[in-house]
Amino acid sequence: SIQLLSVSNVESSIQPEGLFTSVVTGVRSGTIACRGQARASTSACGIPISATGTATAALRVNSGAAAMITKVAREGNGKVCFRATDVQMHIRQNQISFSGVSISIGGLPFSIPGSLLNMISSLIPLQDLVNQLTDTLEP
Repeated sequence: SIQLLSVSNVESSIQPEGLFTSVVTGVRSGTIACRGQARASTSACGIPISATGTATAALRVNSGAAAMITKVAREGNGKVCFRATDVQMHIRQNQISFSGVSISIGGLPFSIPGSLLNMISSLIPLQDLVNQLTDTLEP
């Protein structure tokens, strides 16, 4: 789940289409997990060997920012409604922490601890992958 934190900035503007409000807020997430199929293959002494299995990874967004553009509409009963027209999330690589990866191939389970993944993540530029994740989370 994605959680919106305290609002840091609110701006309003009148456009030909109506009144719009821009809200900037902090954002964080609970554990986000993904699961996929894994396949490994090799050969030994000219004999092909292959195995299939599953891989599960989990991560958490510790902090980030979200900008929401909302259209303000007034209903007939005097209520004011906000309808989100755009949401943009900004998450940097160092704002993500990994919980770990579990892999089971051919019935042989093994895992990579989150602390090792976090160390590797700090050494390898993964911002493009983070941007893809962010694009997936935006409505």
